[in-house]
Amino acid sequence: MIENLENIYIYIEDNFNIQFEPDFREMSNWANNVNICINADKELTCYKISGAKLLCENVTNHKLAGIIGKIMDRDVEKSCFISDYDLEDIIRKHDLDLELEDFKQGNVLKKTDIGLGMSYYGTARYVLFDVNDLNEEYIQSVFFRSIGKPLEIFTTDRLIVREMCLEDMPEYYKLYESLNECDFVEELYPYEEECEFVKNYIQNMYTFFGYGLWLVFLKETGELIGRVGIENREIDNTTKQEIGYLIGKDYQEQGYAYEACEATIEYARTMLNLDELFACIHRDNFKSIALVEKLGFRIYARDIGDMNLYRLEI
Repeated sequence: MIENLENIYIYIEDNFNIQFEPDFREMSNWANNVNICINADKELTCYKISGAKLLCENVTNHKLAGIIGKIMDRDVEKSCFISDYDLEDIIRKHDLDLELEDFKQGNVLKKTDIGLGMSYYGTARYVLFDVNDLNEEYIQSVFFRSIGKPLEIFTTDRLIVREMCLEDMPEYYKLYESLNECDFVEELYPYEEECEFVKNYIQNMYTFFGYGLWLVFLKETGELIGRVGIENREIDNTTKQEIGYLIGKDYQEQGYAYEACEATIEYARTMLNLDELFACIHRDNFKSIALVEKLGFRIYARDIGDMNLYRLEI
Protein backbone atom coordinates (compact mmCIF):
# COMPACT_ATOMS: atom_id res chain seq x y z
CA MET A 1 0.00 0.00 0.00
CA ILE A 2 1.41 3.39 -1.01
CA GLU A 3 1.89 5.55 2.06
CA ASN A 4 -0.53 8.54 2.36
CA LEU A 5 -2.27 7.64 -0.92
CA GLU A 6 -5.98 7.13 -0.24
CA ASN A 7 -7.53 7.26 -3.73
CA ILE A 8 -6.37 6.37 -7.22
CA TYR A 9 -8.59 7.41 -10.12
CA ILE A 10 -7.95 5.80 -13.51
CA TYR A 11 -9.99 6.94 -16.50
CA ILE A 12 -9.52 5.37 -19.95
CA GLU A 13 -11.43 7.15 -22.72
CA ASP A 14 -9.98 5.26 -25.69
CA ASN A 15 -9.40 1.68 -24.63
CA PHE A 16 -9.09 0.55 -28.25
CA ASN A 17 -5.65 2.19 -28.29
CA ILE A 18 -4.73 1.88 -24.61
CA GLN A 19 -5.86 -1.75 -24.17
CA PHE A 20 -5.98 -1.55 -20.39
CA GLU A 21 -6.68 -4.86 -18.65
CA PRO A 22 -6.70 -4.15 -14.91
CA ASP A 23 -5.29 -6.68 -12.47
CA PHE A 24 -7.78 -6.06 -9.66
CA ARG A 25 -5.95 -8.20 -7.11
CA GLU A 26 -2.66 -6.38 -7.63
CA MET A 27 -4.30 -2.95 -7.74
CA SER A 28 -6.05 -3.52 -4.42
CA ASN A 29 -2.60 -3.17 -2.82
CA TRP A 30 -1.92 0.26 -4.33
CA ALA A 31 -4.30 2.44 -2.29
CA ASN A 32 -7.32 2.26 0.01
CA ASN A 33 -9.62 2.94 -2.93
CA VAL A 34 -8.92 2.41 -6.62
CA ASN A 35 -11.56 3.76 -9.00
CA ILE A 36 -11.39 2.76 -12.67
CA CYS A 37 -13.53 3.93 -15.59
CA ILE A 38 -13.03 2.33 -19.00
CA ASN A 39 -14.79 3.49 -22.17
CA ALA A 40 -14.89 0.56 -24.61
CA ASP A 41 -17.24 0.14 -27.59
CA LYS A 42 -19.15 3.25 -26.47
CA GLU A 43 -19.98 1.56 -23.16
CA LEU A 44 -18.53 3.06 -20.00
CA THR A 45 -17.77 0.57 -17.25
CA CYS A 46 -16.65 1.64 -13.80
CA TYR A 47 -14.93 -0.48 -11.16
CA LYS A 48 -14.29 0.35 -7.54
CA ILE A 49 -11.71 -1.63 -5.58
CA SER A 50 -11.72 -1.19 -1.81
CA GLY A 51 -9.72 -3.80 0.05
CA ALA A 52 -11.08 -7.21 -0.95
CA LYS A 53 -14.29 -5.70 -2.37
CA LEU A 54 -14.84 -5.13 -6.08
CA LEU A 55 -17.88 -3.29 -7.44
CA CYS A 56 -18.65 -3.03 -11.16
CA GLU A 57 -21.33 -1.07 -13.02
CA ASN A 58 -22.12 0.45 -16.39
CA VAL A 59 -22.72 4.18 -16.08
CA THR A 60 -24.66 6.84 -17.94
CA ASN A 61 -23.48 10.33 -18.81
CA HIS A 62 -25.29 11.67 -15.76
CA LYS A 63 -23.43 9.28 -13.47
CA LEU A 64 -20.18 10.03 -15.29
CA ALA A 65 -20.61 13.72 -14.48
CA GLY A 66 -20.67 12.82 -10.79
CA ILE A 67 -17.57 10.66 -11.11
CA ILE A 68 -15.61 13.35 -13.00
CA GLY A 69 -16.79 15.97 -10.53
CA LYS A 70 -15.44 13.86 -7.69
CA ILE A 71 -12.10 13.48 -9.47
CA MET A 72 -11.89 17.23 -10.07
CA ASP A 73 -12.71 17.93 -6.43
CA ARG A 74 -10.18 15.42 -5.10
CA ASP A 75 -7.62 16.13 -2.40
CA VAL A 76 -4.40 16.20 -4.42
CA GLU A 77 -2.39 15.52 -1.24
CA LYS A 78 -4.06 12.10 -0.92
CA SER A 79 -4.92 11.05 -4.47
CA CYS A 80 -3.57 10.37 -7.95
CA PHE A 81 -5.39 10.79 -11.29
CA ILE A 82 -4.26 8.70 -14.29
CA SER A 83 -5.82 9.02 -17.74
CA ASP A 84 -5.37 9.13 -21.49
CA TYR A 85 -7.39 12.39 -21.51
CA ASP A 86 -7.29 15.51 -19.35
CA LEU A 87 -10.39 16.33 -17.32
CA GLU A 88 -11.32 19.31 -19.49
CA ASP A 89 -11.24 17.12 -22.59
CA ILE A 90 -13.41 14.44 -20.97
CA ILE A 91 -15.98 17.05 -19.98
CA ARG A 92 -16.12 18.49 -23.49
CA LYS A 93 -16.13 15.12 -25.24
CA HIS A 94 -19.13 13.89 -23.22
CA ASP A 95 -20.78 17.31 -22.93
CA LEU A 96 -20.99 16.90 -19.17
CA ASP A 97 -22.92 19.43 -17.10
CA LEU A 98 -19.90 20.65 -15.13
CA GLU A 99 -18.44 24.12 -14.75
CA LEU A 100 -14.65 24.10 -14.80
CA GLU A 101 -14.49 27.31 -12.78
CA ASP A 102 -16.06 25.53 -9.82
CA PHE A 103 -13.07 23.23 -9.52
CA LYS A 104 -10.17 25.62 -9.93
CA GLN A 105 -7.69 26.33 -7.13
CA GLY A 106 -7.04 30.00 -7.73
CA ASN A 107 -6.92 30.05 -11.51
CA VAL A 108 -5.46 26.56 -11.89
CA LEU A 109 -7.43 23.42 -12.68
CA LYS A 110 -6.17 20.27 -11.01
CA LYS A 111 -3.97 18.42 -13.48
CA THR A 112 -3.67 14.83 -14.63
CA ASP A 113 -0.89 13.21 -12.61
CA ILE A 114 0.02 10.51 -15.16
CA GLY A 115 -0.92 10.63 -18.84
CA LEU A 116 -1.35 7.36 -20.72
CA GLY A 117 -0.73 6.32 -24.30
CA MET A 118 1.17 7.43 -27.40
CA SER A 119 -1.67 9.79 -28.32
CA TYR A 120 -1.80 11.63 -24.99
CA TYR A 121 -1.26 15.37 -25.49
CA GLY A 122 -2.38 16.88 -22.18
CA THR A 123 -0.79 18.62 -19.22
CA ALA A 124 0.49 15.69 -17.13
CA ARG A 125 4.12 15.99 -16.04
CA TYR A 126 4.54 12.23 -16.41
CA VAL A 127 3.45 10.16 -19.42
CA LEU A 128 3.50 6.38 -19.83
CA PHE A 129 3.30 5.23 -23.44
CA ASP A 130 2.61 1.62 -22.43
CA VAL A 131 -0.10 1.07 -19.81
CA ASN A 132 1.60 -2.21 -18.87
CA ASP A 133 4.33 -0.12 -17.23
CA LEU A 134 1.79 1.24 -14.74
CA ASN A 135 2.62 -0.35 -11.39
CA GLU A 136 2.79 0.41 -7.69
CA GLU A 137 6.42 1.53 -7.77
CA TYR A 138 5.84 3.99 -10.60
CA ILE A 139 2.69 5.48 -9.05
CA GLN A 140 4.48 5.84 -5.71
CA SER A 141 7.35 7.77 -7.32
CA VAL A 142 4.95 10.18 -9.04
CA PHE A 143 2.76 10.62 -5.97
CA PHE A 144 5.63 11.15 -3.53
CA ARG A 145 7.22 13.78 -5.78
CA SER A 146 3.89 15.55 -6.19
CA ILE A 147 3.54 15.98 -2.41
CA GLY A 148 7.21 16.66 -1.73
CA LYS A 149 7.92 13.36 0.02
CA PRO A 150 11.40 11.93 -0.69
CA LEU A 151 11.63 8.48 -2.25
CA GLU A 152 13.71 5.77 -0.65
CA ILE A 153 16.04 4.56 -3.41
CA PHE A 154 17.65 1.51 -1.78
CA THR A 155 19.04 0.13 1.46
CA THR A 156 22.22 -1.78 2.23
CA ASP A 157 23.31 -3.67 5.33
CA ARG A 158 24.13 -0.43 7.15
CA LEU A 159 22.67 2.38 5.07
CA ILE A 160 19.47 3.94 3.80
CA VAL A 161 19.74 5.99 0.61
CA ARG A 162 16.86 8.30 -0.31
CA GLU A 163 16.06 11.48 -2.18
CA MET A 164 16.65 14.83 -0.56
CA CYS A 165 13.92 17.20 0.63
CA LEU A 166 13.94 20.73 2.02
CA GLU A 167 13.45 19.44 5.57
CA ASP A 168 16.95 17.95 5.31
CA MET A 169 18.66 21.31 4.90
CA PRO A 170 19.83 21.89 8.52
CA GLU A 171 21.54 18.47 8.71
CA TYR A 172 22.74 18.88 5.14
CA TYR A 173 24.63 22.03 6.12
CA LYS A 174 26.17 20.26 9.13
CA LEU A 175 27.39 17.52 6.81
CA TYR A 176 29.19 20.02 4.59
CA GLU A 177 30.54 21.96 7.58
CA SER A 178 32.33 18.77 8.65
CA LEU A 179 34.17 18.87 5.31
CA ASN A 180 35.28 22.52 5.41
CA GLU A 181 38.94 21.53 5.27
CA CYS A 182 38.53 19.18 2.32
CA ASP A 183 39.99 20.66 -0.87
CA PHE A 184 37.80 18.57 -3.16
CA VAL A 185 34.31 19.45 -1.87
CA GLU A 186 32.44 22.38 -3.41
CA GLU A 187 31.03 24.93 -1.00
CA LEU A 188 27.29 25.37 -0.65
CA TYR A 189 25.49 28.59 -1.50
CA PRO A 190 24.22 30.83 1.31
CA TYR A 191 21.31 29.08 3.06
CA GLU A 192 18.38 30.69 1.24
CA GLU A 193 20.06 30.36 -2.16
CA GLU A 194 20.93 26.72 -1.46
CA CYS A 195 17.31 26.01 -0.48
CA GLU A 196 16.15 27.44 -3.80
CA PHE A 197 18.81 25.44 -5.63
CA VAL A 198 17.75 22.20 -3.90
CA LYS A 199 14.08 22.91 -4.62
CA ASN A 200 14.86 23.29 -8.33
CA TYR A 201 17.15 20.26 -8.25
CA ILE A 202 14.37 18.07 -6.85
CA GLN A 203 12.00 19.34 -9.51
CA ASN A 204 14.34 19.18 -12.47
CA MET A 205 16.68 16.29 -11.67
CA TYR A 206 14.70 13.78 -9.60
CA THR A 207 11.42 14.46 -11.37
CA PHE A 208 12.68 14.62 -14.95
CA PHE A 209 15.47 12.04 -14.95
CA GLY A 210 14.41 9.81 -12.05
CA TYR A 211 17.88 9.93 -10.50
CA GLY A 212 20.34 12.44 -9.05
CA LEU A 213 22.48 12.82 -5.95
CA TRP A 214 20.73 11.30 -2.93
CA LEU A 215 21.34 11.35 0.81
CA VAL A 216 22.96 8.55 2.82
CA PHE A 217 21.71 7.74 6.33
CA LEU A 218 22.85 5.22 8.92
CA LYS A 219 20.21 2.54 9.32
CA GLU A 220 20.90 2.13 13.03
CA THR A 221 20.67 5.78 14.10
CA GLY A 222 19.09 7.67 11.18
CA GLU A 223 22.05 10.06 11.05
CA LEU A 224 22.82 11.80 7.76
CA ILE A 225 26.39 10.79 6.87
CA GLY A 226 26.80 11.60 3.19
CA ARG A 227 25.60 11.76 -0.39
CA VAL A 228 25.72 9.34 -3.27
CA GLY A 229 24.03 9.12 -6.64
CA ILE A 230 24.11 9.58 -10.38
CA GLU A 231 24.29 12.78 -12.39
CA ASN A 232 24.69 13.73 -16.03
CA ARG A 233 27.91 14.89 -17.64
CA GLU A 234 28.75 15.75 -21.24
CA ILE A 235 31.44 13.30 -22.40
CA ASP A 236 32.52 12.92 -26.02
CA ASN A 237 29.68 15.25 -27.04
CA THR A 238 27.13 12.88 -25.51
CA THR A 239 25.22 13.00 -22.22
CA LYS A 240 26.65 10.27 -19.99
CA GLN A 241 25.97 9.31 -16.38
CA GLU A 242 28.55 9.69 -13.64
CA ILE A 243 28.63 8.48 -10.05
CA GLY A 244 29.05 11.00 -7.25
CA TYR A 245 29.69 10.49 -3.55
CA LEU A 246 30.61 12.31 -0.37
CA ILE A 247 30.96 11.04 3.22
CA GLY A 248 31.07 13.26 6.32
CA LYS A 249 34.40 13.57 8.11
CA ASP A 250 33.40 11.57 11.21
CA TYR A 251 32.22 8.62 9.07
CA GLN A 252 35.16 8.22 6.72
CA GLU A 253 37.49 5.22 6.66
CA GLN A 254 34.63 2.88 7.70
CA GLY A 255 33.65 1.49 4.31
CA TYR A 256 30.48 3.56 3.95
CA ALA A 257 31.50 5.17 0.65
CA TYR A 258 32.29 1.79 -0.92
CA GLU A 259 29.03 0.28 0.39
CA ALA A 260 26.93 3.18 -0.93
CA CYS A 261 28.71 3.33 -4.29
CA GLU A 262 28.56 -0.43 -4.85
CA ALA A 263 24.77 -0.35 -4.29
CA THR A 264 24.45 2.69 -6.56
CA ILE A 265 26.21 0.84 -9.39
CA GLU A 266 23.82 -2.09 -8.96
CA TYR A 267 20.86 0.32 -8.99
CA ALA A 268 22.16 1.94 -12.18
CA ARG A 269 22.42 -1.47 -13.83
CA THR A 270 19.17 -3.06 -12.69
CA MET A 271 16.80 -0.11 -12.26
CA LEU A 272 18.10 2.45 -14.77
CA ASN A 273 19.33 -0.08 -17.35
CA LEU A 274 22.66 1.71 -17.73
CA ASP A 275 25.59 -0.20 -19.20
CA GLU A 276 28.33 2.19 -18.09
CA LEU A 277 29.13 4.82 -15.48
CA PHE A 278 31.83 7.47 -15.31
CA ALA A 279 33.62 9.13 -12.40
CA CYS A 280 35.26 12.53 -12.68
CA ILE A 281 37.92 12.98 -9.97
CA HIS A 282 40.59 15.57 -9.20
CA ARG A 283 43.94 14.10 -10.10
CA ASP A 284 45.25 14.73 -6.57
CA ASN A 285 42.27 13.15 -4.80
CA PHE A 286 44.09 9.88 -4.18
CA LYS A 287 41.55 8.41 -1.73
CA SER A 288 38.73 8.88 -4.20
CA ILE A 289 40.82 7.44 -7.02
CA ALA A 290 41.56 4.38 -4.88
CA LEU A 291 37.85 3.98 -4.17
CA VAL A 292 36.71 4.00 -7.80
CA GLU A 293 39.52 1.65 -8.80
CA LYS A 294 38.42 -0.74 -6.06
CA LEU A 295 34.89 -0.51 -7.52
CA GLY A 296 36.26 -1.51 -10.93
CA PHE A 297 36.56 1.85 -12.70
CA ARG A 298 39.46 2.29 -15.08
CA ILE A 299 41.09 5.42 -16.47
CA TYR A 300 39.29 6.85 -19.52
CA ALA A 301 40.95 10.26 -19.94
CA ARG A 302 43.61 12.20 -18.04
CA ASP A 303 44.26 15.84 -17.27
CA ILE A 304 40.97 17.42 -18.29
CA GLY A 305 41.87 20.59 -16.47
CA ASP A 306 42.79 19.17 -13.07
CA MET A 307 40.47 16.19 -13.44
CA ASN A 308 40.83 12.58 -14.52
CA LEU A 309 37.92 10.64 -15.99
CA TYR A 310 37.24 7.00 -15.10
CA ARG A 311 34.82 4.54 -16.68
CA LEU A 312 33.10 1.38 -15.47
CA GLU A 313 31.30 -1.04 -17.77
CA ILE A 314 28.32 -2.47 -15.93
